[in-house]
Formats: sequence, C-alpha cells, structure tokens
Amino acid sequence: MKAVIKLSVVLLLASALLAQTATPKKKVSKPKPVNADVQALKDAVAAQQEQIQALSQQLQQTNQQLQVTNQQFQQTQQQLQQAAADAQQKANAVADSAAPKDAVDRLNSEYADVRTTLTNNALTEQDQQKRFSGLEETLGRFRWTGDMRVRGESFFQK
Repeated sequence: MKAVIKLSVVLLLASALLAQTATPKKKVSKPKPVNADVQALKDAVAAQQEQIQALSQQLQQTNQQLQVTNQQFQQTQQQLQQAAADAQQKANAVADSAAPKDAVDRLNSEYADVRTTLTNNALTEQDQQKRFSGLEETLGRFRWTGDMRVRGESFFQK
C-alpha cells in the first residue's frame, strides 16, 4: 500500500511539474471580417460624392442663370436708356417747336413711364441678383476636402 501511495505522489508531482513547465497555446482570435461595415461606409461615401456632384452642378447652373440674367438686365437697361434718351430728345424737339402743349405733355408722360419702367426693371434685377448671391453664398460655404479613416475593431470579447 505504501508503494501505491508513493507511486501516486510521484505521479501527482510529475503532473504538477509538467503542468507548470508546459506553455499552453493561446487561441489567436482572428479579426472578424467587417466587409458589411466597410461596404456600408463605401456606399455612404459614394452617396455623399453624388450629392456633392449634384450640388456642384446646381451651383454651376445657378451661376449660368445668373450670368444670363445679368446679360439680359444689361441689354434691357441699355435699351431702356436708349428709349429714354430718344423720348427726351423727342420731348425737347417738340418743346422747341411750336407744337401744341398736349403733345409735349404726352411725350413727357411717356418719358416718365419709360423712366419708371427702367427703375422697376433695375430693382427687379437687383432683387434677383441678391437671391442668386444668397444661394451662391450658402452653397459656397461648403468645403469638400479632408480624409476619412476607417478602423475595424472588435469590441466583443470571448
């Protein structure tokens, strides 16, 4: 019986010694694939790029419309100034001649109408320019620069 006990003690000590010297292999957890997250981020970036392109196109169209409207305003203003100058010349010619007073009054009235129209058109054009400037100013605040960093990290411990 003593031999069995001694043998048991020896086996127990040997297994304890073996357990202390042996290095267990640790399980290396591989990072889980985050393809779905990466794809979702790629899709989000692509959608943002499309929005940026749409806004850029809208800004370009607005600038083009502003330029066209500005050219139309300048042409209209020149035409109205020419018409006002012609009306003034006619009024002066009529006033200098021995024409009746009614004709002079009528020409002066037409001259006043032309001037009023010119002023109204100028004010309308200024209002339109202010609106386009406001839109351009609002869209001009965005700066589309920078970088994006994506990190895949598992927060779940097993």
